[in-house]
Parts: sequence; C-alpha cells; structure tokens
Amino acid sequence: MGDVNLRSKYFALFFVFQLGFSQTSQAQTFKAGSLFHQASKKSGCQLFQKCRGENNPAWGKLVLGADLAELLVQKHLEVYPKDQWSRYAATVSVVDSGFDYKNQYHSLKALSIKLRKGHPDSGSSLIDPDGHGTAVSGVVSGKGLGITHLVNLRIYRATPPHANGSITNEMLSYSIINACKRSDIVNVSWGSIADEMGMIDIEKESWYAEAKRLGCLVVKASGNSGVKIELDPKENISGPFLSVASSNQFDQDSAFSSSGMIAGPGEGVYSLLSHQHEYSSFTIGQGCVFHGAKIGPVNGTSFAAPAVAGVAGQIVTILRARRMLPKTAETKLRLIKAILQASVVSSGLENSSSSIINSLIAAQIASRLNSQNFTTRVSKLRQIWKSSSSKICGDPLAACERKNQCGFDKACSNKS
Repeated sequence: MGDVNLRSKYFALFFVFQLGFSQTSQAQTFKAGSLFHQASKKSGCQLFQKCRGENNPAWGKLVLGADLAELLVQKHLEVYPKDQWSRYAATVSVVDSGFDYKNQYHSLKALSIKLRKGHPDSGSSLIDPDGHGTAVSGVVSGKGLGITHLVNLRIYRATPPHANGSITNEMLSYSIINACKRSDIVNVSWGSIADEMGMIDIEKESWYAEAKRLGCLVVKASGNSGVKIELDPKENISGPFLSVASSNQFDQDSAFSSSGMIAGPGEGVYSLLSHQHEYSSFTIGQGCVFHGAKIGPVNGTSFAAPAVAGVAGQIVTILRARRMLPKTAETKLRLIKAILQASVVSSGLENSSSSIINSLIAAQIASRLNSQNFTTRVSKLRQIWKSSSSKICGDPLAACERKNQCGFDKACSNKS
C-alpha cells in the first residue's frame, strides 16, 4: 500500500459511479455518480425484507422497519407539548458536500433543519454541486424516504468551493468537531483507500478525542473498494466511532462494500437529487418523483451510513424522551452502539450478512430499557427484546403474506 501519509492530505466522497467504481489513487477514491433504475409505482408497506415490493423507492426505509419505529418515537414524544419535541429529539448532522437548498429544501422533513459551513473555508452550504450531501441528507430525513423525521437535522458543508469531491483531512476533522459540538450523531460518508485497508488508527485522528469527550457518535461509511477484513464489532464499543458497510435488497453484502462493524441498505436505494449535479438521473430520462421530490437510485456505503445514523437518532430520541439517556459521554456512546448491535437480525439467506440492523427492534429495546434492567451489554439488551413479546405478529414470514394490509400490520405491532 505505498505511502499511507497521503491520508493526512486528502479524503474523498464514498460514492459508486454508474455500474461500478474506480480507484484513482489512495488520496482520491470515488467520484459522484449512481446506478440508475426506472422506478415503478409505490407498493404497499413491508415489515421485513421478504415483504419488499419490486423497485419500491422507500425499500431502504421499510426493510429496516423504520416506519414502524417512528410510531414508537412519536409515542414517546407525545407526552410533551409538540412545540417542545425538538428539545427532546436527537440532533443528527451530515458532514458532506452541502445541500441543494433552492430545489430540495422542502423535500426534507424534520423537526428543525439548519444548513451550515463546516469550516471557515468551506463553500456555500446552500448549494451542492457534487450531489453527494443532498443524497446523504435525504437518506436521513427525506420526505417518504428518510429513516426519521422526528429529528433535528444539521447539514454541514465541509468541501471548499470548486473542490470536486475532495477535501483536506484538516478541513474534514474541523467540520466533524464543529458538528459534534451541536449533535448526538454525525454522519461522515468520506474516506480513503488507507481507511478501507484498516491502515489508519482512528484513535489518532484529531476529531476522535473531542467526539469521545462530547459523547458524539461518528457514523462513517466503510468504503466501496470491496476490501474484506475481519472486524470485531465488540471492539472499543465505548468509542465515538462506528463504520457501516452496505447491504443490498436481499440482505446480502454489496459486492463493492468494504467491511464495516455493522451494515445498512446502500445498494439501489433512492434519495434526493441535487439539481446542480451534472449526473442528475433526470438528464438521462431516469428517476422519479416521490412525495413531490425528484429522487433517483444511488449506491455506496455513503448511503448505508446515514441509514444507520438515522436509526441511532431514533434511539437517542426515545431514550432522551424517557429520561433514560446516560449523562456520561462514555456510557451514552456505549449504550447507543450496543442497542444498534443488539438490533441485528439475520435474513437466513445463504451468504447473507449477519450485521444488518433493524430499526424497529432498536426502538423497542430503547422503549423497554429502565433503571431496573439497565445494561450496555449486547446480549442482555437482546434478551430484553426477546423477553418482552416484541416480535411483530409472531412469525415474520406470516406477516409477509399480509404485506399489503398496512393498517392491520401496524395495529398488530402496536398491540405487541
């Protein structure tokens, strides 16, 4: 692997280009682009992967059970006046290439939204010529597509003007620290080849100590070079860092995805398009309109990471609303990461990843944790879920037979 010191100079956006991906150097990994599919009409709601409808733009949200988890989040917030919800909701920040304010701002749905510069030398936070930040933000809180709307969303543009998708390590670290000062969760869909090869000691990064001190969880894309290395998800569970790999529509690891501590949907997911980006799927006759927003399919661990960040936001909101969020930074980080890991479900498919999270399970664990059973051990948190009649309607495969009876399924979920 050549000169690892290149990582101290430049990082690049993690984004799969068209039908594949290409490596240009250790310092610059992947340029913006996407895999385009023609979207079909919206299908019914689903609770589990096998219930997925073909080409449903919201499949990434639904496969995680995030729509049902959102019902639990709202239930806990409803004990407070609505004008106070943002006070108890998690703050999730996206450190990226900006956001298409003019065309896509109203396609976001959150309790509060703010666009900021991550670094004094960053370009305008109201534009996104790379398209990456707009798509990443849409995964968190896009209308109809986003993992959670009951969140405070902050979008920090880290890239300088005319950066072409690259950034110095100093600017990126500064932006992460800036976001962490105001956030519970910070999504970072950036990296280098040295990142993916496990050649960087994350604990020595300039942002690491500050994030740990603040109790800010940095959710980071694992990368798209397909580097498969052994990672122990239990390592450094109290640290402020979680790497996320990509899974596809069949709960299998994406071929392009490098290894991560946990996985989320990142292949063929739909999100918001920046109208300022040259690769808009509408310019080639693809894409679709969903909840009034122009969207298109995107690929990459860049979009698996914000899905996990959104789920982490749901966990924090429930815990804070229930006054169960730990006051110490270390315990807070340990608990969030442990609940995410405890929510992992296996699809039972051959060659399937075993690290794909389930938002609904995570929300149920956060809802059932109390002062008597409080723990940060993954096995104990998993037991809290298993022992509390939290499985939806019993056998998930039986639920698939009723996949279009959304009202029935949600009612059944509420009863359980």
